[in-house]
Amino acid sequence: MPRFLGTALALLFGCALAHAQHVVFTMRTHPTCPVLIASLVQSKDFGFQAVTLLDDSPKAIDSMMLTVVLTVGSREEVVDGGRVFAMLAPGDRKSVDVFLGRIQALQQRVQELRLAEARAIIYVDSVDFSDGTRWDGREPVVGPGGDVPLRK
Repeated sequence: MPRFLGTALALLFGCALAHAQHVVFTMRTHPTCPVLIASLVQSKDFGFQAVTLLDDSPKAIDSMMLTVVLTVGSREEVVDGGRVFAMLAPGDRKSVDVFLGRIQALQQRVQELRLAEARAIIYVDSVDFSDGTRWDGREPVVGPGGDVPLRK
């Protein structure tokens, strides 16, 4: 009987832990990014069902690469992403379905990491302009007094 009781308690604890997984969905913007994610729409299946994009540059945009990371303590793990084809003129705002951040998969990953809560963050990784140029978010940016000058 004690073996059965131990198994039952383990199952109960496992179920409680599985239901305790919580993922917070948010966004961030690189300081020099020409596109702002103005708002997010979540569904029962996706943490990022749709995003509202704003072209904050003087150039027209053809597409951009979006990346979703899961923050785990002080490190980040890329969990999703994809290219979004959204033609935006300077100053334009547009809502686009992106279907990123599958909630069930993220909750499972949080459970695997034995965390009660984690943040899923979406951001613009790169932008392709209509004139053939590109902005890349991996360019170094250092504030005043740093070794690398700010990009103009």
